[in-house]
Amino acid sequence: MGNERVWKLVGAVGVLVGIVIALTPFNLAHVCTGMMEMKSGMPAAMKCNWMGVAEVFLGLLIAFNGLLIILAKNGWGSLSLMLGALGIAVIIIPTHLGIGVCKNPAMACHTTKTILTTSGAALIVAAFVGWLPKRSRG
Repeated sequence: MGNERVWKLVGAVGVLVGIVIALTPFNLAHVCTGMMEMKSGMPAAMKCNWMGVAEVFLGLLIAFNGLLIILAKNGWGSLSLMLGALGIAVIIIPTHLGIGVCKNPAMACHTTKTILTTSGAALIVAAFVGWLPKRSRG
């Protein structure tokens, strides 16, 4: 019964952090809203805008995964590992390995990147905590 409480807590952390991630790019810590001009002269959204869109969808997916952990009768360990994998994706997307943010460190999207990296790390820790009870049973 104790393990079930741990997994419910992990699921609740997933839901809350997923909502924070989904709200961060356009509501809590805004990404850059400016447009850049392409060589063709056409305007295009900055890459941090597209990073924000990707993070919103990841946040919603994380919140849904957390809800599944709360409602599931079994399979919590696998769902918590998925939470960790999504946390890794949250960390990678704002880096040069993913979509990235503006090169200028004074731009607002760098604050967004910090919040997202911290949120992703929290998900990885929660996933590890959710995975441990499964491992301790053998």
